[in-house]
Amino acid sequence: MELRHLRYFLAVAQELSFTRAAERVGIAQPPLSYQITNLEHELGTPLFNRTRRSVALTPAGEALVPYAKLILNLTENAASSIKALGSGQAGTLRVGALFSTIYTFLPAVIQRFRTIRPDVKLLIQQMTVKEQLAALQDGTIDVGLLRGPPETGDLKARTLANERFMAAIPHGHPLGDQDIVSLDALVQQPFLMISSTFNRDFTARVRSMLSRYETNLHVVEEVTDIHALIGLVAAGLGVTLVPESISHIRPEGVRFRAISGADMTIPLNLVWLSDSYAPPREAFVSCAEEVAADRFGQTPPGDDQ
Repeated sequence: MELRHLRYFLAVAQELSFTRAAERVGIAQPPLSYQITNLEHELGTPLFNRTRRSVALTPAGEALVPYAKLILNLTENAASSIKALGSGQAGTLRVGALFSTIYTFLPAVIQRFRTIRPDVKLLIQQMTVKEQLAALQDGTIDVGLLRGPPETGDLKARTLANERFMAAIPHGHPLGDQDIVSLDALVQQPFLMISSTFNRDFTARVRSMLSRYETNLHVVEEVTDIHALIGLVAAGLGVTLVPESISHIRPEGVRFRAISGADMTIPLNLVWLSDSYAPPREAFVSCAEEVAADRFGQTPPGDDQ
C-alpha cells in the first residue's frame, strides 16, 4: 500500500465521484480507477460500491478513512519537521560562551535570533576558552563564543569584533581617579593574570603588551577566566587588563579605565568544527555579526579564518 493509493482513496471517499476525485488529484480518471482497484485487490476487499450513477463507501472503505487520514497527516508532519530541521528553522543549537559575553554581548544576539528562528531551541553553556575548544572537538557544543583564535586547524572562526583592552582597578585605588591610566603605572601594582593553560591567546596578548616591563611586573595570582579575574580585582588583590566589553558589566568594587601606550586588541570570535552539522548555526552567526556591528561600531570581516 503506497501513500499515493491512500491519497487517491481519500479523494474519492470525500468527493464520492471518480471524475471529481481525478480532477482534484490531477490525474485522468482511468488511471485513478486503476489505482483504486489495485488498492482493493491488495487489501482483499471492495472499498466502494460503484453504480453508473453513484459511488458509495463500503463498510471496509469507511473503516479505512480515519487510518488513511492519520497516515497521510503523520507523513506530512514528519516531512515538515524534517524539512524544518534540515533548513535550520527548527531543532537545537548548543552554544558555549564566555562568562563576560553572557552578560554583555550574547543577550542581544539571542533576542535577534529569536525573531528569525523562533522554533530553534538555544542551549547556552558558560565555558572557558579551553572548555569550549574541547567541547567543540567532542561534539557537545555546536558553536563557541570566545576571545582569541582557535588552536587547531579543523576549527573555523568568524571574527565579530576586535576589542581594545582596558585597565581593571579596585574601587578606591588611586589609579581609579584618573580617566586614562598608563601601562607604566599599572605595572607598578600587584598584577593579576589569566593562566595560559586556560586561555593561551589572551595571556599571550597581555604579556606582549607588558613585555618591556617584564622586569618590573609582579604577578600575584593566575586564574582560569575573566570571571575569577574580576573577582580578585574587586577583592583588592591587584590590577589587570580586560577586554573593553567587560566594563559594561559594572561589577561592584571594580573601576575600568582606558589605557595609554597600549593599542593591542583581542578578537571576539564565533568558532565551530569545520565538518560538524548544525543547520541553525549560520543564522546564529549572521545575528551575531549584526549585533557586533551595532555594538562595537565595526564591520566584521565575515570571512573564515
